[in-house]
Amino acid sequence: MSPVVENGKAIFFTVIAGDITKRKEIDLAKTEFVSLASHQLRTPLSAIRWYTEMLKKGMGGSITDTQKSYLDEVYNANLRMIDLVNSLLNVSRIDMGTVQSEPERICIPPVVKNVLGELAPRIAEKKLTVRETYAPDMPEHWFDPQQMRMIFQNLLSNAVKYTPEGGIIKVVAHPEGENIFFSISDSGIGIPKEQQPQIFNKLFRADNAREVDTTGTGLGLYIIKSIIEKTGGSLRFESEIGKGTTFYGILPIQRERPAVTTGSKPLV
Repeated sequence: MSPVVENGKAIFFTVIAGDITKRKEIDLAKTEFVSLASHQLRTPLSAIRWYTEMLKKGMGGSITDTQKSYLDEVYNANLRMIDLVNSLLNVSRIDMGTVQSEPERICIPPVVKNVLGELAPRIAEKKLTVRETYAPDMPEHWFDPQQMRMIFQNLLSNAVKYTPEGGIIKVVAHPEGENIFFSISDSGIGIPKEQQPQIFNKLFRADNAREVDTTGTGLGLYIIKSIIEKTGGSLRFESEIGKGTTFYGILPIQRERPAVTTGSKPLV
């Protein structure tokens, strides 16, 4: 839209409009293809995982140490593929609006502690210090437990992954009015300033993050930001290269059970 000005005043506007129907149809077709392909990949990948586990346990006969090391590599690569397929499925469900939500009464601290328990071996290996600070009046509220866990699993695993040995991770949560505020900070590698505007984009990973870990998908932050915003909340961050990153989240307190949304299977 552009104004046509005469004697310092806009006398009319010219507008150029374009039909984006075809572009929308192409985007939807791509999303549906990713969803279909990812869904079809889950069955053979799961079969590979099960049979690999059976072989590792000796259910197909005794194996040598060398064979076991090969099976370990197959098993770990398979898990990475399963994670990638699940992430692609989650992205397609978000883009198509078919995410299913099954809310329950839940409180943030137990979810965080459960995730930290799973990350405990890596935390101990890197000699990290984890400090948790919760308000004494943390409320229970209605939220899908699987999606809540996904939020903190992603943020905390990233903090552990990108914080050097001996670093510090801090978790803070407290209610304020009708919202719950939380933050997760680390003393890690940080995010380059010029790449920060892209951090929530699909498939984006910062250059220094790829150097530390080559296996990430670049989908986790996009997924959890979409989950949080769908509930009316928000997610942002502050970061300085070499000094660490802090993610700040706001979740509205849902005191009454929202309707169960229908669609495809829940996020996994």
